[in-house]
Amino acid sequence: MRPNFTDLRPWFPHGIEALREAAVREKVAALGTSLWERIQRARRATVVPGNLRRLNPHFIGRRTELRQLHENLALGAVGVVPAVHGLGGQGKTELATAYAHGWADSYPAGLWVLGAEGKKELLPLLGELCAELQIPLTTGPDETADARGRRVLAELKRRASDAAPRDPDKGAACLVILDNASEPALLAEPQLARIPREDWLRVVVTTREGPEKFPVSRQKSLAFIAVDALTEDDAARLIEDQQPDAQWPTATAAVDAAAAREIARELGGFTLAVESV
Repeated sequence: MRPNFTDLRPWFPHGIEALREAAVREKVAALGTSLWERIQRARRATVVPGNLRRLNPHFIGRRTELRQLHENLALGAVGVVPAVHGLGGQGKTELATAYAHGWADSYPAGLWVLGAEGKKELLPLLGELCAELQIPLTTGPDETADARGRRVLAELKRRASDAAPRDPDKGAACLVILDNASEPALLAEPQLARIPREDWLRVVVTTREGPEKFPVSRQKSLAFIAVDALTEDDAARLIEDQQPDAQWPTATAAVDAAAAREIARELGGFTLAVESV
């Protein structure tokens, strides 16, 4: 997801002679290192476990929101939960899914998704991962839903610890996506206090509810990221991406692009409407 650019154009017309220049050799070496790092990231990403669904092939734009999400999850205060919020159909789940795929190598302990609609307690919700983690669904008739959730957390922590020696940054973590949280009580301070504020566990929530609905200090435990309308450029690109060759026919490209922008304006950049049209 990060821009990565090595510009060799000024030297290209000089052909192989350009390689005698120290500046060119440095840039080529930097390019090789960059490519190798990206290849290694991709290889690590392919073996990350989890129940994350595949990436939407038509995911377009959202660079600012993706950057904000990564800054809060990987670079922000430990334990702060990003809450991706917006109207239904704007692409909150798609954003969280795209982030998880794009940074999968950072989460060798797994990419896990839980449906959070109607849920009010975090530990029982986390307990629903027992089957996905292939651990016992229960330890006995007396086990509570909270205890089941704590077993899931212990298993995730174990997996993160096991993966840490193989992680280049020695900071292996798991990512848990709580999708479509509808009850503010789920993210109230008493609930958030029940999960560890440690770097191996990173949680992101998607919700239609705005910041004003959650009884918790935004700065202390939640970081809100708004998913609003697509920009006109991104909405028009989304329409183009749906074409058979993912681009306009050469003969009508200018007219088609102008029409797509007009449609995007008419729909106000509402993601689901644009994609449906």
